[in-house]
Amino acid sequence: MNRMSLNELNKQNLNSPEQVMMAYQLPDLEGIVKMLGFTESQLDEEVGYFDDLMPAEKWPAKFISVRTIREVVEDEYDDFLEQLGSGASTETNPDVLLGKFRSQLRLTWRKLLVVTNNGNAYVAEKTKAMPVFKDGKQ
Repeated sequence: MNRMSLNELNKQNLNSPEQVMMAYQLPDLEGIVKMLGFTESQLDEEVGYFDDLMPAEKWPAKFISVRTIREVVEDEYDDFLEQLGSGASTETNPDVLLGKFRSQLRLTWRKLLVVTNNGNAYVAEKTKAMPVFKDGKQ
């Protein structure tokens, strides 16, 4: 399949993530997960955003919102595809676009901590760091 020019892409009505993936020749979510090199256990790890950390006086600080790494990657990729579909990029090369997605994900990664449920609340997991994802072409 030949890559479309920017003018051809802009003329298309790209309403769904699937249409954007086809037009820009990008992988689906499972392809993204494979490209990033996450294991199933890593994808199921629960994480919290620093912004969702609720300080407490007697208890350790708690997270008010927790998600799995899979959910974070899926939401970030959906946002990225939505930006592409709205014409936010002048780039059409899939490798360059995937590099931009990795950069976007890297920024999000800096805002996350692995969390654990201590029975009362979700708290930062002191013994685990955020998993590292692959940074090169597959």
